[in-house]
Amino acid sequence: MYFQSIILTVLAIVSSMINIDCFPVGNERWKHPCGSSTLRPPLPPQSEIISDLIIRLREADDIASNLRNKYANERIIIKAIRSRLDKMHLDGFRVEDVQEKNVSLTIENVTVTLLESYTQLSTAAIFLGQIKNNEKIYDHGAFSANIIDIENKLYDVLCHVHMAIDQSGAVIEKYQSRDIMSIELPIMDRRYRYSCDYVIIKDIVLTFKSLLVSYEAIKATIVSSMINIECFPVGNERWKHPCGSSTLRPPLPPQSEIISDLIIRLREADDIASNLRNKYANERIIIKAIRSRLDQVHLDGFRVEDVTEKNVSLAIKNVTVTHLESYTQLSTAAIFLEQIKNNEKNHAHGAFSTDIIDIENKLYDVLCHVHMAIDQSDAVIEKYQSRDILSIQLPIMDRRYRYSCDYVIIKDIVLTFKSLLVSYEAIKASM
Repeated sequence: MYFQSIILTVLAIVSSMINIDCFPVGNERWKHPCGSSTLRPPLPPQSEIISDLIIRLREADDIASNLRNKYANERIIIKAIRSRLDKMHLDGFRVEDVQEKNVSLTIENVTVTLLESYTQLSTAAIFLGQIKNNEKIYDHGAFSANIIDIENKLYDVLCHVHMAIDQSGAVIEKYQSRDIMSIELPIMDRRYRYSCDYVIIKDIVLTFKSLLVSYEAIKATIVSSMINIECFPVGNERWKHPCGSSTLRPPLPPQSEIISDLIIRLREADDIASNLRNKYANERIIIKAIRSRLDQVHLDGFRVEDVTEKNVSLAIKNVTVTHLESYTQLSTAAIFLEQIKNNEKNHAHGAFSTDIIDIENKLYDVLCHVHMAIDQSDAVIEKYQSRDILSIQLPIMDRRYRYSCDYVIIKDIVLTFKSLLVSYEAIKASM
């Protein structure tokens, strides 16, 4: 009964905290989070800043969440009080969960989102200074190292938002000020102070989580605009003579034998390309939400569809047409693949060059077999595929954009192999 009365008393105290006044301390570092120097290096593209910002927001969220849990377990040990505090906000620092409507508005006006984010993070920095001060003065710095870690990461995030604002050409007309905190003497009551600090930490975590949702949505929108992205063509036109340029040809094996060998090579090509797609996803497109969006995107000039029963039926009815269409699809894949090969060589120091060359060799092995099947059927390739399917412009310098472009190409090369495999296995079965 006595213990219950203590809980009720504390709950009554913390209930009044919605209007609690905390004591402001520290400088105004949030006004120049990247440093006060007037010299600035050239800014990276907006998409790259936002990608880096998302990484830093995740790191900040992890660090702040760990401190919230540690603080709860050591200083707000009564669950009923924690539950009550989780629903509270201090005056001047109110954070809301992101709704679908908010995300939609975020995407529609990125510049406004950047400016609002800057205000939210500045507010978090001002209130975090209060906790830092409390910890130093009253609690012998027990959690000071954790708080400094959050502070450093918060200013890293704030710096990236500032860069994104500068990149957009917008201006921060008015910086946040400590007037958002009511100024009075420091809080001497330990339980009151712990509760105040816990609510601040909790809302800093919520700030990071909320911004993470917004910026992941913005990034996904940037990536989805790549449906019209232009890549830079390079290399020779090897797809016009995949079996070599010699005019001397050995006698062709029967059509059924060519198709059987073709199926084997398509399976091998599918395995190699699928492995690179997975490797590329795990190392360069690490955010699942972005990968999911890219999996639904195609670049202009290279659109691959899943094979339907209708397609299979048509493939069986007219094998020669299937050969000719397959040749065009594989030639398209070869043209786009050389774009990745060029990107890897010029921009990524050849990290995946060996994998790409393996796919390229296997692709031309498949293409050679399709060419043999066309010759065997006495058909003629009237018009070879050309690089005009690629829009010609300068190479893509933005690393994140380039990685996304390359991933979409690899994904559609895999889909090409899988699609042709279904068609040719059906043809083989009907022979």
